[in-house]
This record gives sequence, C-alpha cells and structure tokens, in this order.
Amino acid sequence: SHRLVKRTPNITNNDRILMNDTGNAKHEKYGSNEIFRTFTVNKAPDYRAETKPPKTGIKIRNETVTREKNNVLHPLFITNCSLLPRRVPDSMFSDLYEMLAELDRAFKKYNVTYVLMGGSLLGSYLFHDIVPWDDDIDLNTDQRDYERQMLAFQELVETGRYGIHSRTDGRNIYKEFQCGIQRRNFSAWREIWNNGDTSLFLQAKFYKCSSPLARKPFQWRLPFIDVQLFVNNGTHVWERKVLKEYISINDFYPIHKRPISRGWYPSIRNPVSFFKARYGVKKFQCEYYWYNHMEEKQTDDRKKVKCSDIANSCYPAVKRSRHGEGAIETLIYRNVSLHSVFIPEILDKDHIEPLSYN
Repeated sequence: SHRLVKRTPNITNNDRILMNDTGNAKHEKYGSNEIFRTFTVNKAPDYRAETKPPKTGIKIRNETVTREKNNVLHPLFITNCSLLPRRVPDSMFSDLYEMLAELDRAFKKYNVTYVLMGGSLLGSYLFHDIVPWDDDIDLNTDQRDYERQMLAFQELVETGRYGIHSRTDGRNIYKEFQCGIQRRNFSAWREIWNNGDTSLFLQAKFYKCSSPLARKPFQWRLPFIDVQLFVNNGTHVWERKVLKEYISINDFYPIHKRPISRGWYPSIRNPVSFFKARYGVKKFQCEYYWYNHMEEKQTDDRKKVKCSDIANSCYPAVKRSRHGEGAIETLIYRNVSLHSVFIPEILDKDHIEPLSYN
C-alpha cells in the first residue's frame, strides 16, 4: 500500500544529513540526481497503550498511503543555517537525544506522567524536533507523581552516567543526585517528603556527567534537560513556577505523542493553547531567545529573521492539514517531503501554517 513519490530536491553538496537508524553522522551528496522516497503517513503511538492498530488506507493529495503504529520518521539534520545558526554544537545534539530517551524510559518504568513543554513543544509543533536555535529540552512532570519521579531519578544517577541539579535547592536536598558522589543514600528528600513538606518540589536540570561544566559559579553541565512540575486543580493545569499560564484541562488532556527527531514523546492535547498562554501572539517569531544556556547569561544577540525564509530554505519545517479529528503533519525540506504523520490534536485555524508568517 506504499507508493513511491518522485521528488527533485534542491540540496547542496555541503549539506550534512543524519538519517541513519543509529543516529550516527552520515554524509550524502546530492547533485542533479532525483531522490525517490516512500511517502508514508504514520499514526503516532498511543501514550499508554502499546497494542498495534490495524493499517488503514487514507488519501492525501490523491496519494494512497498507510497509517500504522510502526512509524518511520526521517529527520533531516542540517548542521547550520546562516540565517539563524544553531546555538548547540553539533557534538552535543546526540547527548540531548540520548538523555531524552533515557528519561522517557525511566518515567515509563515508574509510571511518571510528563509532557513536552516550552520551546520543546514548540519545536515539535513546527519542526518535529527541538527549535533549531534552541539550546535545551523542556519537560513538565505531574506534581502528583513526585515520589515516583524521584525513584526514576535515583535509578538514572546510580548508573554514574547522569546527574541532577536543582536550581532552587537551598538546603542541599538533592546534593546526592549530582555527579561524583561516592555514597548515595537519598535520605534527605525522602525524610522531608514523608513529613509532608511541599517546599522540596523539584526544578531540575538533568545532564550527563561526561559533559562539560557550565561557566562558574553554575554547577551543572551542558547540555541539559529542564524538568519542571505541573499542577492540576481539576479544571486547569499550569507549570508550578509560572502561575499565570493557565491551560484548560480539556486542552491539556488526553495526552498523546508528538515527534522529536526520531522519537515520539508525550504532548498536551492542544499545544496552541499553551503557545497562546505563554507567548500571547499567534505569529511565531523566528528569533534568538533572550537567554543563552550555552553561555549561561543574557544575550544582546536577539537576531530575528523572516519565518518564511526559515521554512523555505533553512531548516526542515512542518506543514499541516486537517484530517478527521486531527491533522496530517508533513516535514518538508526544500520541497522534499521527508515524512508525514497523523497527530490526534485540535487544529487551530490560525495555526495551520505557522511558519508561513513573516
């Protein structure tokens, strides 16, 4: 039921592409030769269920494709774009993806509910990856799963490969989660937790112990994944440290999955509701964030470019169309369709093509 669709890409010989299954770098040169790709639509895996749904044929632009759980993502990694260069060095991207996969595995094992949030949710929505010029990954975990989250963290740091630093830990509750600790008994957080003290709730940076240290006086390593807590009061959900960004529970649940590079990770039901709450504008701005995590300081480099230029020639970007009770999202790079996936979330009329805005 797969059909081959012929594309003629405009990719220069200098573009470096990471597309192999192992995630290792692979150089490919394209001249005037045509590329033939299998154009498939894949259904995102269910957040909890692991059962395989039946294949169903659907139509997109008169192309017959398949929708199946065994998804195939084809991220195209361009090392840099002069319009808006990446902040994270190429060598660190694999570390970010490795850490995300490890957190996902541990959170599943300990039944910790979490979602992509912040710039990472925005990146998945627009690029099926982190925002190319972003410099970390943002996750939110359910405050009600705090104890299980700590058990997941314990398992990860006991391997000696990972460390955790809390920015709000004035009492060194989480000292034993940092790298280089010889004896760990993890007693501090457990004792306070058992006494019902909610002031210990974690705002964590998760990193590899083999990574370089951030600049002094900061004690964590780069790159890192930010893990914050979200609160659910029955009608709304919000990030614990940001009280103004209230999201309706109907926009937050049910949780489903979205692509980040080659993986699928939990997302809220309606990402646009979060974008409106945090950013307050419907037009996505292609510009550097005011803070640079790679240097751990505010930056005056607020370079801004036209999003239409980014989408047309710079980085692979998502285009979406309505389909049933969700959307078909197609990742496109210079008119080449890399993959298409069905995403079961609300499709806001103002956000069908965010990168078409200038």
